[in-house]
Amino acid sequence: MQQQMKRDAYSKQMTVAEYAWRWLARRMPNLKPSTRHRYSEQVRLICAGLGQIKMAELAPGQVADWLTALPAHYSGATCMGLLRVLRTMTRDAKADLRLVHWACDRVGPPRPMAHYDEENPNALTADQLGRLFVSMREHEPTWFPLFATMAMTGMRFAEVSGLQWSDVDFKVGKIKVRRNVYRGMISTPKTASSRRSIPLVPELASILRAQRDAVLSWQPTCEWVFPSSVGKPHHSGALSEPLSRAAAIARIETRITPHGLRRTLNTLALQVAPAETIRTILGHVTMEMTTRYNEPDLDVRRDVLAKVTKKIPGSRHTSRTEQR
Repeated sequence: MQQQMKRDAYSKQMTVAEYAWRWLARRMPNLKPSTRHRYSEQVRLICAGLGQIKMAELAPGQVADWLTALPAHYSGATCMGLLRVLRTMTRDAKADLRLVHWACDRVGPPRPMAHYDEENPNALTADQLGRLFVSMREHEPTWFPLFATMAMTGMRFAEVSGLQWSDVDFKVGKIKVRRNVYRGMISTPKTASSRRSIPLVPELASILRAQRDAVLSWQPTCEWVFPSSVGKPHHSGALSEPLSRAAAIARIETRITPHGLRRTLNTLALQVAPAETIRTILGHVTMEMTTRYNEPDLDVRRDVLAKVTKKIPGSRHTSRTEQR
């Protein structure tokens, strides 16, 4: 009984920082290197703001006030990431320390998440993508093979950056996705479903053969498909500026990011194939994610409604002028 009372007393005195780092240490062995890095940074920020408070006394109002006071340049996604970690940690603390309340109860994100919409889809039409292909090939030849691979496979930048020549099977015609690169750290793909084989279409195979010849003539022992100038994988934002320059030359007013190439392929592919097939190509965990990425433009939606309307008996009203 006395030992239990001592443990309870100790638990009541434990600060957020003390519990947070112990909690993270327990989780570390089961986390990918990239996730370890992200969690460590998020826990550091949590401890900087809430670390001195006793875990048993941490209240939802304090959590909400801390989130609201985060620097203005923190995006809604950044704030949501911090809250997500804090929710999990404090839920575990409630069970571990036998607390009577949950510190994140009814605490929501302080800032709206950025959502894509019709005005900002971060996805291109087939015509826009075609113009971008021409612009990248002519004006950004160094970056064109990497761009083309993302645009024609829907791979994430971290996955493309982690490609090695052993992953590209020209004979069978497929690309194996089995690693990614996050902030210079080589890791496994984002999720289990992200480990996949993507068909290598002839057009992309031709581009990658030329890329292989160029890379191996410069660095005969280089294992990376898209090495940087120092023979290492590119950092995550490397394609952003070349893509922006090429889009401007192609007079594409729609904002497009490297990840938008993945959204573009998702949208175009759903026009010709079922969602489940697209899901396996893109490595989405669920079909809901595949359909959520769909950003059909107005002409595509108009065509769908026109085809549906034709199937409705009596939907076609012909005026006397049209009859003449």
